[in-house]
Amino acid sequence: MRNHFTADLHLDHENVLEMSGRLFPNIQAHDDHMIAQLNKFVPYGDRLFILGDVAWFSVENFLDRLLCKDVHLIWGNHDRNNFGKKFKTAEDVSIVKIGQKPNQHSVFMSHYPHAYWPSSHHGAFHLYGHCHRQREATLDAVFPGRRAMDVGVDNSLFIFGEYRPFTEGEIIAFLGHRPGHDGIEFYNEFQAKLPKYGHAGPESTPGVTRRRIRPLGDLDELKAKAIQQAILEADASNVPKDMIRDIIGKLREMEQAEEYERTERIRRNRVPQPEPLDFGGQSRP
Repeated sequence: MRNHFTADLHLDHENVLEMSGRLFPNIQAHDDHMIAQLNKFVPYGDRLFILGDVAWFSVENFLDRLLCKDVHLIWGNHDRNNFGKKFKTAEDVSIVKIGQKPNQHSVFMSHYPHAYWPSSHHGAFHLYGHCHRQREATLDAVFPGRRAMDVGVDNSLFIFGEYRPFTEGEIIAFLGHRPGHDGIEFYNEFQAKLPKYGHAGPESTPGVTRRRIRPLGDLDELKAKAIQQAILEADASNVPKDMIRDIIGKLREMEQAEEYERTERIRRNRVPQPEPLDFGGQSRP
């Protein structure tokens, strides 16, 4: 079983002909061609992922005409809530493996392009739609070497000269040679410059064993330093550990009370929210 990827079909959506420059005499001819191309490239027994914006009104007729029956939806901003139950799965984002072991690739799918995604720092791929190919040059310039691409039909027209889905082999060919823009080296270098975890200060005290001290919630820096110093002094003078725990617990209770009061103050002063906008029958923002 092979995986195939597409996006932004916009079936039944008359305005897409003008907005995306799709040269068809009418929306019916457009829809017939899109379905014929899917049937040409995605046989029965393979799996198809549609990364959003399938149709404007309904998907029943579209799915009935597809040879492939293993069809999965990644929600787009033009997809209606009742579309989901018609597909094998319907998710906002999803991850799938492509390629053959041991050289498989993790693919993060979303309708929208992301700057960073799960395991992007380990070379994972990212596929999306939404932009109708219009932002590929911009994203490549901002994130050179990125392992991500638009798999919508407008980008396939630009790449292949026809509206069609991408196969997993084509995705690997396009993205596999790219170095990625989010190397793990950056994080390793960044973390190497951070203060060492549990270190209470630059100076050491003879005869005192330094403990690994966990961060205490959202306590500010002065509180945290004071607690760390108290714990070290308590260790040195054999103060009972139960007493230390009681002190820390009371400080945390004080912090929670302060946070509750701050939240209530924000809630009391919050400006009333405006009425929801009407998107003309579009059910998902």
